[in-house]
Amino acid sequence: MNSMFFAADVIGLIILFLILLNLGSNHTGKKKADDRIFSALTIVNVFGLLADMMNTSVLVRDGGAVMWLTASAAFTTSIAACALWFIYCGFITDENICGLNKYLIICFVPLTAASALKYYSPLIMVSDGRFDLFFSIIYCMYYALSLIIILKTLFKAERPGANYILKHLYILPLLMIVCEIVKILGMPEEISWLGHMVGIVVIFLNIQNLRLAFDGLTGIYNRMYFEKYLDRQLRSRRQPLFLLMADINKFKSINDNLGHTVGDDALKTTAELIKKSVREDNLVARIGGDEFVVVGKCTGESEAQEALENIRKNISRYNKMQLKPYTVSLSAGYCVINPESVQGAADVISEADRMMYMEKVKFAAKPVPDEPAD
Repeated sequence: MNSMFFAADVIGLIILFLILLNLGSNHTGKKKADDRIFSALTIVNVFGLLADMMNTSVLVRDGGAVMWLTASAAFTTSIAACALWFIYCGFITDENICGLNKYLIICFVPLTAASALKYYSPLIMVSDGRFDLFFSIIYCMYYALSLIIILKTLFKAERPGANYILKHLYILPLLMIVCEIVKILGMPEEISWLGHMVGIVVIFLNIQNLRLAFDGLTGIYNRMYFEKYLDRQLRSRRQPLFLLMADINKFKSINDNLGHTVGDDALKTTAELIKKSVREDNLVARIGGDEFVVVGKCTGESEAQEALENIRKNISRYNKMQLKPYTVSLSAGYCVINPESVQGAADVISEADRMMYMEKVKFAAKPVPDEPAD
């Protein structure tokens, strides 16, 4: 049995090293905060597996200082893994590292007290260096709490794609709860780190799938995810939607006269302006070239008109600052989708595109309107 778990730990280490090698930087050359936290969580799992390998090896069979060190390392990494998982969940659900205080207090105070008891109380420190019932129950409670946080955030989430973003977080706390229950029931070997490793692998695979939903240049959703989202909304028929479609006027001229690097910058600038102009629960996507879409829930045309007006206001403000060698100008059109409509996604996109083309023909030669007086 020991040799089997030792081999499993070795395989787990190889997999985790491959994950760390593939957690590269994004297109800006920097890792995002959630990637850094996930990398730290993976590294802690590596040290946990190493400590577990030492515990199952012949080096610690006779006890002594080596056994105490490996047991202490396993315990410390378990505390770190639990804390980092809370930080990761808190950041993904709140999208704000400053909003984690409420979770960190809940996490660190009891764990610090448990650590003191672990090292200074002979009643709790077990002779073979493995976790006892007391700590298994504590870890079950924390992973269950993280699961509740995920579910609560998912149910109240308004932003599009919340299910797509949060669903991959279920697996790790569920696996850890199962592993701790199995240990409570008398499993003779330590399996928590293997469960943790499997959870990290599943999250990593889903992170890669999630990245496929985003446009690599602008960081907003891409056409693939937009079409899936629109089709899902049309099939649910819960409430009316608006679809706003826009493209950059004279974008070819920017590319030809200023170069493709400046053209790429114009695309990123436009995406940022559109995203900050619409509500958080609106989906913003780049669907190809210089074309962008906004999808949002509505009660009529007013929401679409408000979104378009805000976009034009922010573009006008931006152009007045003259920060770039180009000016941003959009032609846009929209359509409102009735929930009882039997239209498919292709029909809706075609209608919005037709409205945008009419706008482009009508206003292509006009400058962007000045910002209305407050």
